[in-house]
This record gives sequence, structure tokens and C-alpha cells, in this order.
Amino acid sequence: MKKIALAAVALSFFSAGAASAADMAVKARPVAAPVAVYNWTGFYIGLHAGADYRQDSFDFVLDPGNHLGAPANVAAVNAAGNVGFNRTGFIGGGQIGYNWQAPGSSVVFGVEADASWVDKSSRTAVGVLPTTGDTFRIVNSNNVNWLATFRGRLGVAVAPTSLLYVTGGIAVADLRVASAYNDTLLAAAGVGSVSDDVRVGGAVGAGWEYAFSPNWSMKLEYLYTWFDRVGSNYTVVSTSGGTNAVRFSDQVSDHIGRVGINYRFGGPVVAKY
Repeated sequence: MKKIALAAVALSFFSAGAASAADMAVKARPVAAPVAVYNWTGFYIGLHAGADYRQDSFDFVLDPGNHLGAPANVAAVNAAGNVGFNRTGFIGGGQIGYNWQAPGSSVVFGVEADASWVDKSSRTAVGVLPTTGDTFRIVNSNNVNWLATFRGRLGVAVAPTSLLYVTGGIAVADLRVASAYNDTLLAAAGVGSVSDDVRVGGAVGAGWEYAFSPNWSMKLEYLYTWFDRVGSNYTVVSTSGGTNAVRFSDQVSDHIGRVGINYRFGGPVVAKY
């Protein structure tokens, strides 16, 4: 009888242990936390600064007249004035835009508008009139008071936070082209300008943008902008009443290299399991 009781107790302990083990076996596994994946979608605003290499194709034509009627004098003045000039200066400003990236896609579409302040450029030429030995001076200048572009962007996220893109659209600038002439022969002088002439041209470029935090990114960008020719005319008048007519014009293009920083609004990531 004792043996039967001991066997019953042992069997009860064994059954309880087996039930406990079964409960442990059916417990659910922990759910993995979602992995954050960067997405470029959202509005952004930022600042940029860099260098602007401007090419000016300046045309200066002094017509024969009754002041510098000698062909050699006219030829010398035209040779000095009809020369383009290039310069490298500072460019800086701000931009605003929007990117869109479909979840699971590496292609990024965007639009961007920017406005910049640009350095001025001018060229001074000094020469001698061959027939008299008198000196003359020509000052040609081109001032871009402001430059803006409105562009589309097409990029590929080569890594979640690294974006390569191309861009293109229109450029708008407030141009002021001017020319001035004077000489010591009978104190002749004249000046002409085209002031505040807003022109529309083109803009193309490419760049790389890197997101170094959830909402902040930096970019390196190259842009090429160009505009149609701008010009006017004026008259050079001497103290004796002699005159010469001048026609001048300039065509401007800019090679722009700049760095920028953007702050993007909205959620920086989408969940991926």
C-alpha cells in the first residue's frame, strides 16, 4: 500500500513538470523592432555659398565719325574695347524646395528655387590714338544685381542618406551692362548703359547631397547659367562738336560651384521590418 502511494505522488510531480515545460514551449517569440530607413520626401529650406566664374563676351564698336575720323584711330579703339573679360567672384544666397521618394524606391524627384547675390565685374582698357599720340580709356562693365533659378531635380539615392542628382530649368537675372569712353583729344567723352534689365535664360547642373542627421543635409553643386545678349548705344562728343557713335553689347554665362546646407521638414524615416 505504501508503494502505491509513493508511485502516485511521483506521477503527480512528473505530470506537473511536463505541463510546465509545455507552457514554456508555446510562449510567443519577441517581435523585432522596426529598422529606420531614410526617405528624402519633404519640403526643405537652406543656404548656399561658393564661387562664380563669369564669362563676358563684350562687343564694342566705334563707328567712323567726324571726331576720330582717321581709320587707324577707330581701329585702335575698337581693338581695345571689343574684348571680353572673365572673372571669378563670390556667390551666396538661399534655396527652398521639395523632394518626393516612393517607399522602397531609390529614385528621388524634386523641384527647387534659389536666389543669389553675385559679385560685379568690369574691364578697363587704356590705349593710344596712333595718329595723334593722345590717350583713350574705355570702361566696360556687367553687374548682375541678383540671380535666381527655378529647376527640377532628378536623383538616385546611391545609399539611404547619399543622393546624386541632375538639375535643369530657367535662370532669371537683373543685368546692368554699361560702357564709357573718353580721350585727351579735344576732351571727347561718352557713356551708355542698360539698367535693371531682367533677363530669362537657362540653367543646368548636377550635385551630391548627404543627410548627416534626420533633418539636416549638406550638398555640393555645380550650375551653368546663360543669358541672351544685352546692349545699347551712345554718342562720344568732343569739345569741338565732333561725334562718334558707339554700339555695345554683352552676353553673360556663369559657371557656379557652391556648397549648401538644408533643413528638411517632416518625418525623416519610414519603418522597415
